[in-house]
Amino acid sequence: MVEKKERVVSRFWRLIKNSNIMKKIVCLLVAIVICSSAWAQDNNKERKFSFSIGYRAGFATSPCITRDIDGNKCINTIAPFHHFVSLDFNYAVSPKWEIGLATGINDTRLSFWSLPLYANAQFFFKDRTRGWFNYADLGTNMNLYGGFSMGALAGFGGGYRLYIADKFKMDFSLGYVFNHTYNQPTYQNAIQLGVALVF
Repeated sequence: MVEKKERVVSRFWRLIKNSNIMKKIVCLLVAIVICSSAWAQDNNKERKFSFSIGYRAGFATSPCITRDIDGNKCINTIAPFHHFVSLDFNYAVSPKWEIGLATGINDTRLSFWSLPLYANAQFFFKDRTRGWFNYADLGTNMNLYGGFSMGALAGFGGGYRLYIADKFKMDFSLGYVFNHTYNQPTYQNAIQLGVALVF
């Protein structure tokens, strides 16, 4: 009786082994294992790319060139409130360094608007997920008021990154920015307070 059962089991195993069903099941199991492994590696892999939406506001001083009734040039210093909305795309080159490109809308002098395009770099004292950091910006401004013209943009400062979730953080910053945006030789110095949502 035992020998009969062993022969039945042996024949059944040979049937499964030689059938396409067995091959399909094995292939399916192998595919599941490979996909699961790849999914786990992807989840454990550190994200390199990020983007942020930010707003900076502050006090700015700008020399303004005007003409008197005799046609002579006059340079007056005005002190408007500065606004800057930014969109940054960054790449992590190391756990402590991020570099990227950014653009936005820059309110440089009262109702005078410009479109900045600049490169930026951030150095984090702990790591790029949280903690204190320094930053630097360098690029150009494209004037959107009274005809097209271009000028320089440069800035630097520091801040703190608040960790909320793996894909959501907040940056708080304080810094200086230099803007030059017009055909006439005017420029702007601004001290900015900023906040940004990092995804």
